[in-house]
Amino acid sequence: RDPLLSAVEKRNVDVVRALLEAGASTKCSRSEQGRKDKIWPLKQARENSHPEMEELLLEFGATDPKPLSEQCDLM
Repeated sequence: RDPLLSAVEKRNVDVVRALLEAGASTKCSRSEQGRKDKIWPLKQARENSHPEMEELLLEFGATDPKPLSEQCDLM
């Protein structure tokens, strides 16, 4: 498991900040059993409804790897 993704998953802002300040990549991802898509730190923070974590990740350059058209249902 990726340490950054694991810390985001556990909602540990202090560890996430320390990892990002040490140079951890926000682009890590992994597939999970039972999911048809991958999970990455920014997506996990959004799924956790954790705006502080989301803001921190964005501050360190996190992006959503999917095009906007694939991020939401328009209909």
